[in-house]
Amino acid sequence: MKTSIIFCISLLLSCSFLAPNGLGQDYVWESYTPPEAPNVNTANDEMHYTLLGKSLLFTRIVNGKPKQFEINPLHQISPYQWNPPFLNEMNIVYPFLHDSTLYFATQAMGNEQAMLSIHELKDGMLKQLDTLNGTCYSSQPFLSPDGNALYFVSDREGGYGGTDIWYFSKDNKNDSWTQRKTKTLIFLSLFGKMEFGVIQTLDQPRV
Repeated sequence: MKTSIIFCISLLLSCSFLAPNGLGQDYVWESYTPPEAPNVNTANDEMHYTLLGKSLLFTRIVNGKPKQFEINPLHQISPYQWNPPFLNEMNIVYPFLHDSTLYFATQAMGNEQAMLSIHELKDGMLKQLDTLNGTCYSSQPFLSPDGNALYFVSDREGGYGGTDIWYFSKDNKNDSWTQRKTKTLIFLSLFGKMEFGVIQTLDQPRV
């Protein structure tokens, strides 16, 4: 009996330290609300937050073209100016910064259609990593934690249909990327059975 009473008291004391909306948290998220600062939300599409250094950026689509804006802790925004300046004319989407190297998607070089390709800006040199020259959609680049794979989505031939997961594999010896496709996709079948694809690579050196 005495043991049971001690256990109940210990349980009550431990519960008193739990946050109202979380386990052991010393903070609670307030209800979500749109920023009240002017010009943050518009009739255009605001999308895709990303952190570049100390700058929090989001993309706004205006007349079909993407532009990046910086938002400060007071939720005030200002147009973001890329450096080098020629990047401001490139219709960048899904920018991702790793150390001092910038990865992003934009129109393929010499291609005026809406198809996107993956680009890299390193040491002031701009390279188009995707060799298909805008004949398919390639976007949303993101580097793996070990830095040896640059993942992206694409609807190119050889996938399962729609957009699939692809990646560039790092060639550290030549400081270059090799394009590959991954079929380690997880999906649910019509019968509710979890199935896994197998890894299948397609070598295609970048330009």
